[in-house]
Amino acid sequence: MSKPLPGALGAYSIAGSLAAATLCASTALAGAVDSPLPVISTTANTRSLYIVPGVTKNNSIETEFSCTSTDLAPVRVAVEIFDASGVGPLNDVAVGSADGAADLLPGGTVTIGTGNTVGIHETKIISFASSGVRNVKSGSARIVATSRRVLCTAFIVDDTTQPVTSMATLKVFGRKRQNGD
Repeated sequence: MSKPLPGALGAYSIAGSLAAATLCASTALAGAVDSPLPVISTTANTRSLYIVPGVTKNNSIETEFSCTSTDLAPVRVAVEIFDASGVGPLNDVAVGSADGAADLLPGGTVTIGTGNTVGIHETKIISFASSGVRNVKSGSARIVATSRRVLCTAFIVDDTTQPVTSMATLKVFGRKRQNGD
C-alpha cells in the first residue's frame, strides 16, 4: 500500500468539504413547502394549512384568498407569498408586522388580497413592504393559521372592473391532497 503524498490529505479535505456543501445546497429550503413557519400569534402555534400555485400580481391581475373559520374560538390566518423560484416569503406576516394576516371570529370570513381591487372587498391587502415587490408572476402562496379549522379558496381577478368581469379560481392544495376535486 502506498503512502499518501504530502499535502494530499488537504486535497481530500477540500473535496470532502465541497461534497458536503453540495449536499447541503441540495437540501435547501423550498419556498412555501418547507420554509420556517412564521409566528403569527403570541398565544397559539402556527400551522401550515394550504399551498396555492399560480399567484399573480401583474398587469391589473391580483390574487385573492378568502378564508372562513369553522372553529369555535377566534383564529389568526395569514397568507405568505413566494416568487416563481420559491424565494420568499415576500411579505412578513409575523406578529408586529402582520402584512397579510387577519383575525377570524368563529364562523367569520376574511379576504386577503395581493392588491386593491375595484370589485372585491379585501379585509387585508398585502403591501409587500418588507421586500419592495411590485409584481409576482407564477408565484405561490402558503396559507397558515392558528387552527386547522379554516377553509380557504383562492382566485385571480381583474382589479379594474366592477362588477368583476374576469376571474379564475386557483387550486388550493392541503397537506396531503388537492382540495376541490
